[in-house]
Amino acid sequence: MRLTLNKTRRNMALLLSVALVGAVLGFPSAATAAEPTCTTANAVTTCTGETSDTAKYEVRVPADFNGTLLLWSHGYTYVAKIPAQVPLLGGAGNDLRPTIAPGAPDSMGIADSLLNQGYALAGSGFAVPGWNAESAVKTNVELLGIVKKKFPTIKRTVAWGASLGGTITQRLAETNPKLIDAALPIMAFNNIDKVTGSNGGYGTDAVWLFKMFFDPSIQGFGYTAGPAGFGQAAQDFGKVLAAIVAIQGGLTKSGADTWPATATLVPAAVKAALPARSALLMIGLLSGMPIRSASFDGVTGTPIDTSSVAAASASTSAATGFSLAVQPALAVAENMVNIAGFATFARYDLESQTGNKNFADNQKVDYAKKLSEEERATYNVALSGEAGIDGLLALVAGFQKAAPLKADADALAKLQKLDTMTGKINVPTIAFNNTEETVEFQPMMAWQIEKANAQYAAEVAAAKAKKKKAPAKKFAAIWGQPLDEYTKFNADGTPKVQTDTPGTAHVKFSFPQWMDMVRLGDMAARLKRLPSDAILQLTRESDPNWYPADEFDADTFESIGS
Repeated sequence: MRLTLNKTRRNMALLLSVALVGAVLGFPSAATAAEPTCTTANAVTTCTGETSDTAKYEVRVPADFNGTLLLWSHGYTYVAKIPAQVPLLGGAGNDLRPTIAPGAPDSMGIADSLLNQGYALAGSGFAVPGWNAESAVKTNVELLGIVKKKFPTIKRTVAWGASLGGTITQRLAETNPKLIDAALPIMAFNNIDKVTGSNGGYGTDAVWLFKMFFDPSIQGFGYTAGPAGFGQAAQDFGKVLAAIVAIQGGLTKSGADTWPATATLVPAAVKAALPARSALLMIGLLSGMPIRSASFDGVTGTPIDTSSVAAASASTSAATGFSLAVQPALAVAENMVNIAGFATFARYDLESQTGNKNFADNQKVDYAKKLSEEERATYNVALSGEAGIDGLLALVAGFQKAAPLKADADALAKLQKLDTMTGKINVPTIAFNNTEETVEFQPMMAWQIEKANAQYAAEVAAAKAKKKKAPAKKFAAIWGQPLDEYTKFNADGTPKVQTDTPGTAHVKFSFPQWMDMVRLGDMAARLKRLPSDAILQLTRESDPNWYPADEFDADTFESIGS
């Protein structure tokens, strides 16, 4: 996802009406690329133009250029402009502006800092929005040719990108390794089938479970072709927000009053016995969602009133209750909003590319096995005890029996063909992800690590068989993480909404972390190999928002049953 996706974090209490989309994007025809138009101001030469597929691009080269070009690939952007009436995401989508660095062109802080350090920056808006990995790689190949011809002083190139841009970066390194010297795939989206398609999947499970528990009128799958289908996705997104707002509004209530009115499939007896927050947390756990969010660390309790012994005792009890029972559900609520944009608007796009039929299938998913014994113990209070856990799992089993998702075989086969990333490492590559990432979640980088390790082991074995020196390792992974405690409170004791907590949400890194990435990538490009283990480890230990160890115990696709 593009960084603008995190507009969804700003104010979850806002809920407006949803309108249908009235236009569909067209795909431009190819043309011959013209020479770039260049101007120089403030010691920076800026060149703009279009590649032959009409993708707009921008290049900036400082006067004190250090020889390293950074080619940025932005993340997913929705295929059409989302109506302004849609809560939180209104106005996003169909953004084909050239992007030369994280946050650009809306925020140029990172770009300007890199230019001041002597780096040249280049990036495209790509020719089409949506899932465009292969066409974007072709655009980048042509763009590199244009940039290197215009600026022959370029000595080395580092490709980097986040989310779908991480996929594009990795695919560029897989298909055109001679064009770049190092790659930084950040949260590279891979295994699209396992995430959204057959046998459940992260995006599939979150939406289907939410639909069954809280609003069965959510369509979620098999959107209609064209503007009507995009409108359905917009309506679904609004319904998810409406249910979450209702659940949040019922946190201080009990019994049936905690449930949104749209939760019509949940029996009245269950509503009377279990709060809606327990069901929301169960959805997060069964879908593999992080249980920490941008605002909620899962540890910090509400403020303690020390004005008297009685007040301190009461507020301490309340703080413990908030931490154990309420905070996990609040984190899932925030993360669900972040996921919902991808799971509705992006699903519409993927279904459009695969025949406008449902490719998601959960007929063979054993949801009960997705809840580990450790999770049962850790979140026992929040899930309303053993009886609550068993009751919620029984409901899920009933939902699955009554209304399982059944994939169209042809649509599923077409979806699988969209996933072209192989994980092969051809150039020095350092991959990045976050421990509490909500879209490119842990198994995606775990898969990259497994692929790279297997490739390296095979290369070492081949060298040994030929009695040759073992090759240098070309892949390293670094995880970002939030601090242990970061939940904050307003003066009235209510939790403070946060949007930029490193290690959480989607593509959230601190400014120093972005600079670390570039520094390591530049070093790899100059050395033609990875930085030393000592340097990589020093980087991990230098910032509390980097996970300090070489290995992080990440979930795998197998562990979440997908």
